[in-house]
Parts: sequence; structure tokens; C-alpha cells
Amino acid sequence: MDPVFIGLALAATASFWVATMAFLGFTPISGRQRRLEAGLRAMALARRGQLLRRRRLGMPILEVPCALGPFRLEYGSAGSSEDVEPTTLLTVELPRLLPAVSVGAQVVFSDLVGGVRGHEVELDDPVFNRSFRVSGRDEAGIQVLLEPKARQHVRELWERGALESSGLEGLVLEPLEHAGMTVLRARMARLVGTVQDLDACLEGMVTLAGVMLEAWDEPWVQARERFGLVPGTPAQAGLRGLKGEVNGFGLGVWEIGNDRNRYHEVIVDLALPFEIEVVHREVAQKEGWLPTAQPMGNPVLDMLVAVRCEQPSVVRELLADEDLTAALLEVVHGRKGSILTDRHLTLREPGDPAIGPAEAIEDALALARAVRVGVARLQGPA
Repeated sequence: MDPVFIGLALAATASFWVATMAFLGFTPISGRQRRLEAGLRAMALARRGQLLRRRRLGMPILEVPCALGPFRLEYGSAGSSEDVEPTTLLTVELPRLLPAVSVGAQVVFSDLVGGVRGHEVELDDPVFNRSFRVSGRDEAGIQVLLEPKARQHVRELWERGALESSGLEGLVLEPLEHAGMTVLRARMARLVGTVQDLDACLEGMVTLAGVMLEAWDEPWVQARERFGLVPGTPAQAGLRGLKGEVNGFGLGVWEIGNDRNRYHEVIVDLALPFEIEVVHREVAQKEGWLPTAQPMGNPVLDMLVAVRCEQPSVVRELLADEDLTAALLEVVHGRKGSILTDRHLTLREPGDPAIGPAEAIEDALALARAVRVGVARLQGPA
């Protein structure tokens, strides 16, 4: 066959493919990356995904809407040149600030997995501990996230054929405080080769994210149902809040802080007929008004809390009630940082993710009810 004809045919073929890729919006890139983009286009059609943006060398990031939860899922490749083997990176964004944690196989604990600062966490699962290494700073929070159902999904991710063929290196939960969310990342040593394998990986990631988010929110769901509250909007995105009316009191409970230092804050609305402020004695000393605190005539009470008010005799009579005093010490002294005023009762305590806010709400309501009963006693029959 005429060599000139062969050359022209090859040139025409190359031009056709360049024009086709230009029409589709793709830049000329390596063969491996072309295969990746072809897989992404097929998956986009299958899942009706949306192309968000392009990385260098035309690598796309794809958003895949998912019915399993309010997650944003991205898929991209870490390879940036012909001599660097592309690797698969999967990212699921969760709309909550969760504890930072890394999970990796004991035999292959990659740099990605070791990137989360903290110490190794031993779960109450010897079989899981022999196979996987978990690290992080918030051990109590990690125990909640990696409950039995989540651990089973982690095992399934590692055992899934698609992930085995791609060499799953590790999973990382990384909170992004500025964005009010946490990202769950998975990194493979190789490129996921087929659309079916990629779909399997994506579904496994989203399922695991949903299980962890459900476990994390379960104590708050129980508190919401127990007290008849509704979701409230916390001051900081990614945290949690509930509000409503309980026993005639306006009440709100909020999660404050970050993934390393969380607090529960319960605020109960009061409307007392006299001014009063009661705090932990160390708080009053730190704020500089301890010398002006009024004694209440109760040695135990005066040793543990500080009171300032405009009607000392009325407040002394109010706090003479033993049940009210016990409830007051449980909140104000037992949770340093809590405060009782004539307008609000504010209870602050370190947030235990395994318990949730129900116990703090109950103790705050117990004190609010005791104060209401005591004020009614002082005022006499209506």
C-alpha cells in the first residue's frame, strides 16, 4: 500500500480524535488519563453526575448525587505526569465536624493514613485490631464512629474485589473547621480500571460515611425524641443544636467547640422577680468579684459557689431549700462554667459523644423546676 496514503490516513485519524476531544472539552493528555476520563464519562451518564471543575492536565473532579445521604462525593486522580502512575482518590464530604481518625491495614500503613496526628486507638474488637490500625486524638469520639456496623463496612471495603485490585491504602476522616464539614478520603495505590469497580468503590464509601454519621448523631436523635425538641441552628457550621419548650421552659442545647474540644451548652429561659448570679467559686475568683459575693448562711454552699444579688435576704430564703441547693450544686459546681441568673440557666459541660446531651438537659431542667417551685413558695398563693 502507498506509504503516502497510509500517512494521510493516520493523520486524518489523529485529527479526528483531537477534534472529538476538543469538542467534548478535554485537553490532550496521557493514555492512562484518557482511560480515566472515559470511565468518568461513562459513570457520569450512569449516575447523572455533574462535572465540578478540572485539575491540572485536564483531570476532572466529578460530583455524584447519592440517595444514601446529604453527601458530596468527588473522584479524581493523583497522577500528574506520564512517569507518575495515577492513583485513585475518593472523597466523601459529610456535613458535620467529626473527630479526625485514620484507618489502615496493619501490614500497609501508608503516609496518608499516618498523616492524622494522635495516638493509636485500641477498639473493643481484638479481631479488628489485629487487621487494622486506628489513630487519632479523640478516643471517645473514635469509639463512637467506628462502632460494630462501621467496622463491618471497613472490612467490606478492604475485602471488596474492586478495592483489592486497586490496592486500598487507607481511610482518613479529616475535619475542615473553616468549612463546617469532615471529608472521608480513600486512597488507592493504582487506578480503578472499570466503571463497575468505581461504582462499587463509591457506593462503599458513601455507605460507610452514612453509617458513621448515623452513629455520631444517634445520642442527639434520642435527646430530640425524649424531650420533644426540634433541630436548631448552632452558631458554628458542622455542629449540632436542638431547641423547643419543655415543662413550660424555653430550652436550647448546642454543641460548641471543634473536633478536639467539644462542649454541650444547655440554656433554659427563666424570669425571676429579683436579680441573681450564681457561679462556681473559682469562676468568681477568676473574674475578680469573689470578695463582693454575699454569704448565703450555708457553709457548704458558700464554700463551693459564689452568689451576688440585690436582695440577699430573699435569695437566702430561696436557697434554704435542700432540694434546690442540691440541684444547684449538681449544675453550677459540678459543671464549672455553668451559671444561674435571673434570666437564664446555662449549663456547660465537656461533650461526651457516646452519651449526648440528654443527661445535661435533665439536670438543667431539674434545677429550673426547683427554682420555679422555690420562687412560687416565696411569693405565696396567687
